[in-house]
Amino acid sequence: MINKIENWDKVEANYGEVKKLIAGGYICVILACKQEKSQSGKKMLVVNFDIAEGDFRGFYMEKYKNAPRDMNNPVEPKWQGKYYIVLEGEGYEGRLKAFTTSIEESNAGYTWDWNEENLKGKLFGGIFREEEYVYNGEVRTNAKLWQVRSVKTIREGNFEVPRKKEYVPSTQEVATQMFQPITDDDLPF
Repeated sequence: MINKIENWDKVEANYGEVKKLIAGGYICVILACKQEKSQSGKKMLVVNFDIAEGDFRGFYMEKYKNAPRDMNNPVEPKWQGKYYIVLEGEGYEGRLKAFTTSIEESNAGYTWDWNEENLKGKLFGGIFREEEYVYNGEVRTNAKLWQVRSVKTIREGNFEVPRKKEYVPSTQEVATQMFQPITDDDLPF
């Protein structure tokens, strides 16, 4: 016999439905920040964050905790609340300055000190846009952090939600889709 759960009448039923983040502005908190190398070998700042306020508070932590895990495969699911700033190449200085200025404006008394580890716990405003991607041959959408702004900008609604980033198939994908296998029945001889 199953033990009765306390406060059973107050427990909300969970049918396994996934809450989907929508495009818009959110107040976010930095959970970790570190330098890494991009796939192309460039230095980049990787910011792990979560939603700090509102209906989607803790969105990425919930997603991480509820991600399917395979007992036969010890690989942990990936943290999905990430923002990347490449730290070399043309124009990176301006993007880094926009990021650090938004952090300074969002956290009274904080001044950027060139130590990314000190960003942990800092708030920022995030503008999220809808982006298309392909999963198992199907085009799907997801809201992704597009720009970092000040918390004040988000709270006052002084931003526009950008249009959706549509999925554009690569040349190789288009060629593969155009290829039609030929059977013996299709041949005229």
